[in-house]
Amino acid sequence: MKKIRILLVLCFILCLSDSVKNSCDDNVELFKLNDKWCKYWYYQYGLSRHVDPVTNKRLTAKKVCNAGLAVGFWESDYNSNQIVYEPKVSGNSYGTYGLLSTTAKVLGWNGKDPKELLNPEINAKFSMKYFCEHLDKYEGNIMYAMAAYNAGRCRIRKGKIRNQYYVDNVYPIYVSYNHLRK
Repeated sequence: MKKIRILLVLCFILCLSDSVKNSCDDNVELFKLNDKWCKYWYYQYGLSRHVDPVTNKRLTAKKVCNAGLAVGFWESDYNSNQIVYEPKVSGNSYGTYGLLSTTAKVLGWNGKDPKELLNPEINAKFSMKYFCEHLDKYEGNIMYAMAAYNAGRCRIRKGKIRNQYYVDNVYPIYVSYNHLRK
């Protein structure tokens, strides 16, 4: 039974890899912005000092970039013009990474119109800052950072992820990117 489960997971990752590879080809500019801001915040927060507890390997800038891309893929399928109403926060999320205007303001964005967050440069800058803050807080744990990115800072308590569904869907995308973007 365990072998079958492992085989199913591998098949899922391989199928996902094709989907991810196609999206890589279509979104070169977005990937460049993602990598630019991921690397910037990676060094600002000194994330190289952390070890990912899942892989037991040092966190690299490339892995952080791949995690950011996985979040963007799941949040919007790389649609930089996406606006989604979020009922739990009674507001909209904007752009590729599904960034809330309230979160962007906490991170230092001083724009007046939330639609400015549809600008891919602004969206990537503040979304990756938010993601890297979580990576730093959770000492390099990519799964916890993904969960906190999606549900907010207070949603992870005593090592328990409250939105496991999100992590279960985004983490395999991250694994695929690590395989495709070495």
